[in-house]
Amino acid sequence: TEGDDDAVLVCGDQVVTFEGRVREKPADLDEARRFARSYSGSSCSTVGCVITHDILHGTRRVDVHEATVAFGEFPPTLVDDILASDDGPVVLQCAGGLMVEHPLLQPHVRGVEGGVDSIMGLSTTTLAAQLRDVVEARRAFAERYPLVYPRLGPVLGRPAVARGRWAVVGDVFNAAKPASRVLARVSAEAASCAGVSPYVK
Repeated sequence: TEGDDDAVLVCGDQVVTFEGRVREKPADLDEARRFARSYSGSSCSTVGCVITHDILHGTRRVDVHEATVAFGEFPPTLVDDILASDDGPVVLQCAGGLMVEHPLLQPHVRGVEGGVDSIMGLSTTTLAAQLRDVVEARRAFAERYPLVYPRLGPVLGRPAVARGRWAVVGDVFNAAKPASRVLARVSAEAASCAGVSPYVK
C-alpha cells in the first residue's frame, strides 16, 4: 500500500511429519483426536519455512527449518482432556493438531530438538538471522544510494529520480487514486515526470 515501500514482509508456514507422512491442519476434532493419540510414546517433526522480503530493494531470503519433539506415553484421558479444555479447539488451527505448548501436554514432552519455537511454528533463530541480513543489506544500500529527497520516500527519494525522466502510469488524473498522489510527489522533486493514464485518450 502507499507509504509501505520500505516495509519488510515476514511470511511463514509449517507442516508436521509423522512416520513419513505430511500432516496439515486437522479437518475436524475427530482427526485432531487421531493425530494426537498417535503421538503417544512416539515423536513427530515439523518442517517450517520462513521468508523475508525487503520491499525497499526487492531482495528475498527463504530458509527451511526442522524440529522434532518426543513424547512419553499419554494417560488414557489426556487427548480428550486437551480437546475439552477452553483452548482445545485451537488444535484445529495447528498443523498436525500439534499444540506442544498446551499446559496439559507439556508434562509429557520428553525432548525437543530444533527449538520449541520452531515446533510452535516460527524459528526465531532463523528469523533473527534473516533480519540481520536485511539490516546489513539496507546499510550497504543506503551507503551506495543515499536518500536525497526524503519527501519521496526511501525508494523514489534516491538520486536516480533527479537524473532520470520519469513517468507514472495509472489513474493519475483521478485525485481519489494513489497514482495521482505518486505523480504529485515525484513531479515536485524530479527533473522530468509525465503522467500516463489508460483512461485518458
